[in-house]
Amino acid sequence: MRIGVITDIHAGPDHGSQLGSYAFVLLEGFMREMEEFGPDLVVDLGDRVNNVGPVEDALVLRELVEKTRSLRHAQRRVSHVRYVPGNHDLVHLSLEDNEEITLQSQRNRLEVWQGWPVLFLNTEAAEPDVEGLLTEVPHTSRSVLVVFSHRPLVPVPLARNPLFPPGEPQNPPWGPALVDELVELGWTPFCVNGHLHWNHVLVGRASTHITVGSLVEAWECAGRPSGSFAEVVVTPVGREVAIEVHVMGRLACHYRFEVREEVRPGADQGA
Repeated sequence: MRIGVITDIHAGPDHGSQLGSYAFVLLEGFMREMEEFGPDLVVDLGDRVNNVGPVEDALVLRELVEKTRSLRHAQRRVSHVRYVPGNHDLVHLSLEDNEEITLQSQRNRLEVWQGWPVLFLNTEAAEPDVEGLLTEVPHTSRSVLVVFSHRPLVPVPLARNPLFPPGEPQNPPWGPALVDELVELGWTPFCVNGHLHWNHVLVGRASTHITVGSLVEAWECAGRPSGSFAEVVVTPVGREVAIEVHVMGRLACHYRFEVREEVRPGADQGA
């Protein structure tokens, strides 16, 4: 399974170190790379606009969605783009507005891609609201669960991040309990998020958490936008699963994780 990931595009006027005026130029670079990468799925992890007002935000969002949905590779249109909501997306526009413009639900949903379960979460919601999603997953017996969300699900140390107060949690309050529930249900969560505008890895006892940096953030790049995005490749290797994350841009980094596949209780062994 091959997944392209982009986050915190912040298209619009510059705001502090978030250089939104570069967003569409950098987005073109992301799209060219995706044409070469050939993803099964592209995921936008939210904060698509630098807020101005309802009309302006909607116009920018429409233009951005039109561009990302026009991705092509191998001479065929890529329509498989998924969006999750970020906090900036909901400043002037409602969740329903975002769904209307993106032409898809931005509520929690679980899908199967190339035989792998993928969970998309709305971390701006007051409650996790995943009842029924996690226990009945058709067409897969995989235990590795790839989770995409805007915010991290667990607290991430922010002592060296100038954009957020070190003691202020940026994860939803229900996030850690949800991760525990996933593990108790037999999943091995591999969680990918944005929001924090830097590249970060947090490895727990039974879960892994990757933060992908913002496309337009400039604080780590001497005033230039980082151009960050990621390519995720999930590959079965015997009894294990190799997960590679290649972060591109000025802050390029590469991670490889090897996770042992377990049989989930109640999973369809024929899948």
